[in-house]
Amino acid sequence: MALSQGGGTNMVIGILITYGCVQFIQTYILEPLVVGAEVKINPLFTIIAIVIGELVWGMPGMILAIPLLGIAKIIFDNVDSLKPYGFLIAEEKRRVIAVLLIRLKDGSNNYTNNATCLIH
Repeated sequence: MALSQGGGTNMVIGILITYGCVQFIQTYILEPLVVGAEVKINPLFTIIAIVIGELVWGMPGMILAIPLLGIAKIIFDNVDSLKPYGFLIAEEKRRVIAVLLIRLKDGSNNYTNNATCLIH
């Protein structure tokens, strides 16, 4: 478009760089922070999901990555054998870790209870 309106190659390069920067900031910085917080997913896993979605399906994969990760987290949280994966993806871990540390501080050597506390 810039070339057809009399712009030079410098203008085309400037437009491409600007578009690339805006797309990068939106996709890799803003979207994980905003959308990841809504579905309570760790920002690191949000970014990883977006990158994997882009590698697998391109732009549609980037759009579908967060909803699919959210669906996976809900499944992980509700299937007993997959709960550790749901905990790994989850954003809020401080409260669970604090409860685990309190149990360990009480001298409880029952590791099953401690692991269950970590998962719930």
